Amino acid sequence: MERLDKFIMTFIAILSIIISVLHFLGALENTWLAERIPALTLLVIGSLAGYLILERRNKLDKIERDILEGVSRTITSLDGVEIKTFDDREKVYEYVVKRMGEAQRSIDDLSFGSETPHKTPDHELAYNKYLEIIPMICAKNNISYREVMTFPTIEQLERAEAKISQTKNQGYHLAYYDAFHQDMIPTLNFMVIDSVEVILGFYRHPYLPIEDEFHLAIRHPEVVRLFWDYYNTIWQGAKIIKDKDYIEKEELQRIRQDLESGDHPGNKRCPQ
Repeated sequence: MERLDKFIMTFIAILSIIISVLHFLGALENTWLAERIPALTLLVIGSLAGYLILERRNKLDKIERDILEGVSRTITSLDGVEIKTFDDREKVYEYVVKRMGEAQRSIDDLSFGSETPHKTPDHELAYNKYLEIIPMICAKNNISYREVMTFPTIEQLERAEAKISQTKNQGYHLAYYDAFHQDMIPTLNFMVIDSVEVILGFYRHPYLPIEDEFHLAIRHPEVVRLFWDYYNTIWQGAKIIKDKDYIEKEELQRIRQDLESGDHPGNKRCPQ
């Protein structure tokens, strides 16, 4: 159709040029076209105007189709996406507890860096509910709970020891990294649930106030796949402390001794 349009317009243009030249030279004076030149001129102008209108309409239709197709592709690419935002730590912990209770297969929990101080009693209460539900989740035989931690303080080590004590012979797995914490790059902690959702945040302390910290819960196959694969990489390089019924008690004692003596990496400054 496009080629036919071009052929017709080319023919009209050539014919118009020929008639114009012949008329200018006076070659049409004694022919039947002599008195019809104005009508032919209007016909040519009308034909060109009609073609331009149709061409513009076709281009607008094409643009509209392209826009609709682009929107459709965008919607298709976002199919199944669910994003929740949380501006308050209490709300995000409440959501974490809810989703942990709904877990069917696995929970992968990354708890790097210094523990953030609680600003309000409600924050502390919500955090304690998160701690309390862990042994309840691990008591389910079908749930595998993996956690990777660092131990910048005795308090965090004792919290890990409490989890180990409460989850003996259950599906709680704990690993850790010896890491410097003073002058440490802020880390983004996250949790992957059933490999279908990632909840992330907790990154401002101790460099910025936690009031403006932003948290997200995302359900999207590709996004969750990235974080799940990243977690597996972290787990692969970590030192195992508890693997279901196996507990590395000597390692726990060594970490405690290092923290108490000040030799643990958590108490040291990074080399300059």
